[in-house]
This record gives sequence, structure tokens and C-alpha cells, in this order.
Amino acid sequence: MRAVLFDVDGTLLDTTEFIFRAYEHAASVTGVVSPGREWLRMQIGRKLEDVYEDFAPGRAEAMIELHRGFQAA
Repeated sequence: MRAVLFDVDGTLLDTTEFIFRAYEHAASVTGVVSPGREWLRMQIGRKLEDVYEDFAPGRAEAMIELHRGFQAA
């Protein structure tokens, strides 16, 4: 065997709370009302671009930058 690959997010670690907080941070900073955790839970696994366009049309790019910045910090 030359390599072993792991899917960490959602497989080895439960990162759901971290994901929720990133969405909530982006919504809070931009003044967009978060759609709530139950709706967000249903979106986990979808592309950020699609999720943000669904609940904040036209603001996805800025919100994704905030989302990723929150996760990086």
C-alpha cells in the first residue's frame, strides 16, 4: 500500500457545529438573516456557492470569503 486517504470532515470528525458557525458568521457580518440550522443541516455537502446563492442571492461571493476566512481562523 502506498497511500491511505481519509475523508475527515463528517467521517472521522463531527464538524457540524463548526460548519454552522461559519455560515452564521457570514450571515451576521453581512446582515443577512440566517435560514436556521435545520435548513443548513440539509445543505451540508453541497457547494458553498450553491448554498449561499439559495439564501442570499447575489451576495454569495462575499459570504463565501467570510465563511472561508472564519474557517481558516
